[in-house]
Formats: sequence, structure tokens, C-alpha cells
Amino acid sequence: MTLLNRLGLKNRQPVEVAPPAPPRQFFFVRGHPRSGTNWVGALLNLHPKINCFGEFHFEDIRNAIDTLQGHVWQITSREPLKSELDRCFEDLVRRCMRTLESRKPGAEWIGDRTPRGLRVFLEGAPYIMIARDGRDVLLSWTYHVLRQRPHVVDVVVPAHLRSAFQVKHDHFNADHDYFRKHPEELLTDEGWVRFIAGRWANWMRADREAVRQIQQGELNARVLPIRYEELHADTEGGRRAMYRFLGLNPDEAAPLGKENRTTPGFDQEDPTSFWRHGRIGDWKRYSNDRFKLWFKEAAGEALVECGYEKDNNW
Repeated sequence: MTLLNRLGLKNRQPVEVAPPAPPRQFFFVRGHPRSGTNWVGALLNLHPKINCFGEFHFEDIRNAIDTLQGHVWQITSREPLKSELDRCFEDLVRRCMRTLESRKPGAEWIGDRTPRGLRVFLEGAPYIMIARDGRDVLLSWTYHVLRQRPHVVDVVVPAHLRSAFQVKHDHFNADHDYFRKHPEELLTDEGWVRFIAGRWANWMRADREAVRQIQQGELNARVLPIRYEELHADTEGGRRAMYRFLGLNPDEAAPLGKENRTTPGFDQEDPTSFWRHGRIGDWKRYSNDRFKLWFKEAAGEALVECGYEKDNNW
């Protein structure tokens, strides 16, 4: 009998002590819908110290707080409550993002990937903002909405454009290859083209202004602007720049691969898939003179400002 047993004590198995969890830092990926935010998130997740997921849509909560703070007749517009609301919002963002920890416990960085405009939610946080040619955005968004169920279409398509869009939706559901066979028929609704083009133009101007404010020190954050087209042309170089932006060693990341959809583009086009094509300049296949006119009038200046065209003679 061992001494421990004689003393009435039993041998105990050694307790396994888990290593301390790494400190969590937070970042954000932003961009217009169909600009490549999902792709950026997938590229970032190749790094063992990054855990990027979406979509949190903190904008809705921030907008509600902004509304409360804007009511000058209410206590929520005055100190100390006004600043306390801001602190509570930042705490909410961090707490919500920390719910992702179990997905990748060893990650040091937790990222929110949401296709929305660039707004600073956490002071000093890094932001990766991706932009894409508005004409490709329009094409990709159109296909994205075409494959949705009617109740989703009713939400994302404005009421005054719904009847015209429904005709295209019916064509697509009857034959998913209809617009690949008849590309000249896809971008023929003036209201739809102007709506998406104008939204993209306003979005780009707002994002460019936010980038300027961050770079000039007017907003407390860090930002890495990237282009979809440049990332497509040099995916390896682009992702290494993103890792370095977060202070990480790019050599620790896993390789690009088709199985995790991190290589640029896709071998085959699938109109029914969220990952339809990923091709640069695909809009040209569907272009027509009326489409060009409408887009130029709604977003031609933004195309030039963003460097996608030298002038409106395209």
C-alpha cells in the first residue's frame, strides 16, 4: 500500500492545463455587395491566426444609436449618456464578434466581413475595403437577385422596379441559362440599371471619403484599400499584403486552392451559384448601347474617379 493510500489519499491523474488563449484583436472587411468581400474573407482565413466571418450588419444598430443621439430634445443627445451609448456600442461589437472564438480558437484576429460601407465602429481598428468595377458589380448583383426566391426579390428590388424585374426572374427560373443564351436581354431595364449604378456610385464616393478621413487622421482607424481586379491579377501578392496589414507573417498561411474557393475566378460559370463566375470585365458580354448610356449618366463620373475609365468615352 502506498503512503498516499495509507493516509487515505488516492493518486490523482495530472491535471491538463490549457495554454492561455491568445489576446483577441478585431478588424473589418467592407465593400459593396458582389465586390469580393466573401473572397477576401476566405483568403484571410487561410492564415491560422485569422478568423473572419460574416455578416454582423452592425450598421443597423449604429444607425439606431445615431438616431437616438440626433434627437436634441432627448437625454440621449446629451452627455454623459451620448458618450455612454458609443461605449456600449463598441462593447456590443466586441462581445458579438467574440462569439466566433469557438470556430477557430487559436486565432488572434477576429474579423467581421459584411458587404456594407466603410464606417469606423471600433476606434483604432483595421479596415480592409475592397472595390470593384461598378459594371461587373451590377451584372453580378443582377444574377444574384435572379436566383433568389420571390420573397427575397420583394425585399431587395424596389417596388417600382419589381414588375419589370419579375419578367427576367421568370425567364431565369424557366431556364437558368436563358441570359447566357440571350445576353443582350439581361441589362435592358433602365430603372434597374440606373438604380444599381447610382447606388454603387454613391457608395464609392462615401467609401473614398472615409478612406481619406482615415488617412488624414480625421477618423481613428487604419485602412487598406484594395481592388478586386488587382487581387484577381495577383492573388498571392494581395493576400500577403493583407496579412502584413494585420501584423502577421504571410508565410504561415495555407496555400491557395480551388476546394476552398480562394483561387481567382472559377473554372465553370454557374448562374445558380453564389460563386457564379468571378470574371473581370464580364459585363461586356451583356452590354448594349442603352446600358452604356444609362450607366454613364448614373455612375460615369464615379467610374473615372475610381480609375476604371479615363473618361466617359467607353
